[in-house]
Amino acid sequence: MEKLKYAVTNHMEVFEVEKTDWSKYETSFRRWLVNEVELGHMTVSEVCQRFKFNYNTFRHIFKDWQLRYSTKINIALQSMTPEEIIEFKKLQERIKQLEEELEKAQIKNVLTEVMIDIAEEQLKVDIRKKHGPKQ
Repeated sequence: MEKLKYAVTNHMEVFEVEKTDWSKYETSFRRWLVNEVELGHMTVSEVCQRFKFNYNTFRHIFKDWQLRYSTKINIALQSMTPEEIIEFKKLQERIKQLEEELEKAQIKNVLTEVMIDIAEEQLKVDIRKKHGPKQ
């Protein structure tokens, strides 16, 4: 790390600042670090404390690393137009209506099966068609 002597405090005092050479960090380390932060195992502040990075400098470098090494897929979708919102709501209502109709049809099917079972048992007659080869 090279030393710079041009940094000045608010009180006009000059001090040495260490400049970090970010290119010396291997790609595998960068990927690991981005992954750790994205998974929530560490925050950017914790990374800075652990590896003794300057927070203000590192957060800009980290954003660049995220763009390059992140495994997340970021997709920007356009907002829906008012017409699309109306159509979407209509489709949601149609889905709800069809789900209700399907539920009623399933209940009707179960009731029909039960009714046939009871009729076959009480009348001792086969009502359902027998599937198989004809003789």
